[in-house]
Amino acid sequence: MYKSTRNQLLFNNNNFLHLAGILFVLLLLSACHFDIKTSTQYLISGNEYFQAGDYANAEKDYRIALKRDPKSVIAKNNIGVVLCEEGRYDEAAGFLNQALLADPKNATAHYTLAKALAKKGLYDQALKEAQQATQLDPDEPVAYKVLAEAALAKDEKAVAIDAYQSAIKLDPDNEEYKAALSKLVDQTQNQPGKNP
Repeated sequence: MYKSTRNQLLFNNNNFLHLAGILFVLLLLSACHFDIKTSTQYLISGNEYFQAGDYANAEKDYRIALKRDPKSVIAKNNIGVVLCEEGRYDEAAGFLNQALLADPKNATAHYTLAKALAKKGLYDQALKEAQQATQLDPDEPVAYKVLAEAALAKDEKAVAIDAYQSAIKLDPDNEEYKAALSKLVDQTQNQPGKNP
């Protein structure tokens, strides 16, 4: 009887040790944070932050997405867009140029780069990038707006007027475009001897 009880105790001790080991491993695993989000999931959450105006968290998620997928043109582009919105134009231009090296037909990267270049006072380059954007995506009103702004910076009012008109054709309810065009036409008409 002693032997039988002893075997049962050993068996019970082994079960206890096995169970304790499993519980310990589970406890360790629950204490560790496993991040299993994909690059795409970080891009999506970054977009949600961006839409909410939370540029810091958008940038953070886009950078994680880029770390997960270093070749991601979308992550590079989106980081550039956020940096441009934050007024960090040099950094923005760097990421946008990387995106364009990988995808030269990325219209968004072209017009965002144009915006960054214009803010840096590089108007010739900005105009070139904006023109490229409108050629690549002739249905994007923002590209025409950026083209108009770059043209104005170079005092090319006729180009700016045409660009604003194109933007309004594509987005007829956009009051910002209408107001900018109206102001530009008024300025042009009030300058004697100058035609747009």
